[in-house]
Amino acid sequence: MLKILYWNIKQKGNILIEEIKKISQEVDILVIAELCPSDNKLKISGLSINQVIDNISSTTGLNYIGNNNKSWIHTWVRSNDKLNVTLIGKYDEYLKPKELSDKDIVDSENFTEYLNRFERMLFFEVKYLGLEFLLVPIHFPSRMYASVGKQKDISVQFRKHIEKIENKAGLQSIVIGDFNMNPFEPGMLHYEGFHALPSQNLNITVEFYGSKFKTYYNPTWEKFGDFEFQDKVVKRKPAGSYFIENSNDLNYYWYVFDQVILRHDLIPNFSFESFKYITSIIDENDLLNDNFTPNDKKFSDHLPLTFTLKN
Repeated sequence: MLKILYWNIKQKGNILIEEIKKISQEVDILVIAELCPSDNKLKISGLSINQVIDNISSTTGLNYIGNNNKSWIHTWVRSNDKLNVTLIGKYDEYLKPKELSDKDIVDSENFTEYLNRFERMLFFEVKYLGLEFLLVPIHFPSRMYASVGKQKDISVQFRKHIEKIENKAGLQSIVIGDFNMNPFEPGMLHYEGFHALPSQNLNITVEFYGSKFKTYYNPTWEKFGDFEFQDKVVKRKPAGSYFIENSNDLNYYWYVFDQVILRHDLIPNFSFESFKYITSIIDENDLLNDNFTPNDKKFSDHLPLTFTLKN
């Protein structure tokens, strides 16, 4: 079994070293988003970004897959004879504001800089025994800087880039990460966007106005709700992966931002029983507050997401 874990750690890589060590003990591929603050902010702790990366590598025993050390996303791999992971691409295209046509937000160079600040997606060719696929860790632009409509426009650009790499590599993809959108939002569902649907039985491609668009399967829909059945017992759980309380007229409070989507050919390899948000590292539910929301003061405002693949 190949175990993959993704965690947006709210720029606390210099603080959560022991927690990262504990959570990654049986992990084969570790992906961390928002690793740590800028070098200038890190100087207060006497560290650099490279030192944080090296500390995680030495503490966990995982090998860092070198990419931009100031990236939104950082990846480590456990070396063994069964697994080979190669970085074959990254998304760092510079998009001009006029190319993103949402009128709800005034186009500005500030937003452009935010969108293009380091890499937003990485592309890894993964070979695990007889299984080969394209792993795409992602950190999608936040709703703080992009409306629902603009996120949909951005998702179109991201989807096109993913398919370009898929075609070039000849591989089907699994995309994992912080999408900053719920599964039901336009950027996730629109046929020109990620087109990630909640049913395994839907077609691999869907036709709209004479053009065919590929689909993803999105198992993350089942992560909504605050209970689950285990051994015929109802147990309480977080109702998503991210919680925020604000004064918006439409507030979900709980959001399922951290997701995994996969091409249909890879569904037989996906272990549904292993697919979960992690709530405990050292003590029971220590990643949560008493009300079962993420303990963002001590850890992160996002819960870690993990799953395994069968070869």
